Amino acid sequence: MIRTFNGDLEISSDLTITNETHTHFTSRVTISDPFLYSGILTFLVCRADGPPGLLQKHESLTLLQRREETPTYVKPKKVLVAKDSRVQLHCNGSDISYLVWQVNQSSEVVFKTLLYAVFVGENLTHINDEYYKLEQTSLVVDKTRVRDGGSYRCISGNGIEDDVIVYEVEVFVYPDPAYLIIDGCDQQQYCVLEVQAKGSLTCTVKQIHPQVKLDIKEAFEQSSNDLSFYDKSLTAKENGDTFDVILTSKYNYIGAAGSRVTVNCRVVGTNIDVLHLSTNFELLFINGVESTTDENVSSDGHSYWIIAAVLAVVLVLLVFWGVIIYKGRWINGLKAYWR
Repeated sequence: MIRTFNGDLEISSDLTITNETHTHFTSRVTISDPFLYSGILTFLVCRADGPPGLLQKHESLTLLQRREETPTYVKPKKVLVAKDSRVQLHCNGSDISYLVWQVNQSSEVVFKTLLYAVFVGENLTHINDEYYKLEQTSLVVDKTRVRDGGSYRCISGNGIEDDVIVYEVEVFVYPDPAYLIIDGCDQQQYCVLEVQAKGSLTCTVKQIHPQVKLDIKEAFEQSSNDLSFYDKSLTAKENGDTFDVILTSKYNYIGAAGSRVTVNCRVVGTNIDVLHLSTNFELLFINGVESTTDENVSSDGHSYWIIAAVLAVVLVLLVFWGVIIYKGRWINGLKAYWR
């Protein structure tokens, strides 16, 4: 029989009775399809009919799960929980008669059974790991650890239909210190770094989980294009259950000396709604492209004056020699006239 919330359902079976001796008999019941009414989980009851007192128990109960992966139509629900906090995962289904909670914490598609419970007839709960608790139909962990992350699924049924729900649990750890670190900055006050037109910047977050990505750019979209970042390098160092993530980026500035540009470093990618970390700081450029341009302009100005002076001298000499030549010819002409 299959036990449901509405009672037991008969299923077709084959009974075999073997006469072991003249005084002992063995009875076997075989069923061809235990999942006649449900696809994944079923609760079988083997009941014996006999004289009173012959058997200590007249029923044997078996909770049977089909060996297969999670159905493709089941979409995992993401759950983010802070380390050392309480998490409660709810099981789906209506009129639940029995359930199984399982976990997969490896890359293989292998689920380990944490506990199972039956709510029809004699209530029964079996927990394989006392770290977990069952509250009604929910799986509870009072104080989460980083290693508690993984895929949790509850398979529930009532004998007629079954349901599956899957949670992707990720345990996060807030960084220590609880802010992004900019090399060269005093984190206790707003930071202004005096820098050259070319250089590199480093942004770090320490003791965080899970591993995150960082990015650095100008803080405001309306900023000029005088500052550019390139050769960004992201590294992560494992620290037990946490990570130190370090972003190093080169920059190039083509604006005026003495200008200030506000720069932003922040966490990007997944989990930014929980691990929302961002910091602004300013770069004060002590030199720039325009200072070099001024020197070139000044140098070119001196060159123009020198050329102009040389041309003026040449012009004066040409006029001088022209006057002498003209005067000589005029005198020679007078002498020829008086003769």
